[in-house]
Amino acid sequence: MLDPDALSFGYLLPTRDAVTLARPDAEPLLALGEQAEALGFDAVWVGDSPHARPRHDALLMLAALAARTQRVGLASGVLLAALRSPLLLAQAAATLDQIAAGRLVLGLGAGFPLPATENEFRVVGVPYAGRVGRLAETIAALRALWQAPGAPVSFSGRFYKIDNVAVVPKPVQRPHPPIRIAANSDDTFELMGREGYPIFAASQVNSFNRLRKFLPAYRAARKAAGHPDNGGEDLSLLMPLYVGENKEFERQYLAGELELEFNPQGTLAERCRAGGAGILGFFTRTGAGTLVAEGKEQRVVNGETYVFETGLVADLA
Repeated sequence: MLDPDALSFGYLLPTRDAVTLARPDAEPLLALGEQAEALGFDAVWVGDSPHARPRHDALLMLAALAARTQRVGLASGVLLAALRSPLLLAQAAATLDQIAAGRLVLGLGAGFPLPATENEFRVVGVPYAGRVGRLAETIAALRALWQAPGAPVSFSGRFYKIDNVAVVPKPVQRPHPPIRIAANSDDTFELMGREGYPIFAASQVNSFNRLRKFLPAYRAARKAAGHPDNGGEDLSLLMPLYVGENKEFERQYLAGELELEFNPQGTLAERCRAGGAGILGFFTRTGAGTLVAEGKEQRVVNGETYVFETGLVADLA
């Protein structure tokens, strides 16, 4: 389980990679979660995106992991809250916290500001405009519903209205499971600091230079708003790590199933050492004739067929 007073290490379950590489069977993924617990990881994280970057449903995967693990924290990293009814999400998360015996960490986000995200909202039937406001209202509604378990609650906001509704069961963790918000744009660091929420940042979007700039602003806003110092637990950082047995791993792996397209200023290792990602996009090897989702395209590189997805460019300052 996550210890708020210590540096913790989590493992992001590769649900997206499993779908992309046409290996969507759930059993190997659940076995990976069990192995992560056995290896001593503090948490297993599961990502979310029903359409733009499709993968297994995050809450269902976490529920299955809860039934197969005993100690490890179980976290959504991150759930697109605006795509879900606050009332249904409150009940689902409370049930999940019950199944996990109080190990849930609820990571929430508004979604990356990309055309694929906008299309995802359209497909689900939720207006893209105002998605950050929907996220804020969802959090407020969740907290209201969880703070009075079993008692009727009313909530009225710009996007959601709840009239005299009770949510049962209550979460094991009181007053509610820990909430962590994705901060991947300039304004959300300070906003989440004012609101007092721990944050989740992806290194693919936030280079170390950006973090050096915006983390002090986040913590200053948190302090100015009167929130208590949360120590090192105020930041969860998503960082892809490519682990190999020899120095040839990077060349061999990136020439295999995953190829990254970088700025011409350096290789993966050089960009990481410099403190910036600079990833423009990535290729996933497929077979000829593979169906390509909207927002992606097929390319042929050295005779091999790939699906290309545009990435997010971290600043290179």
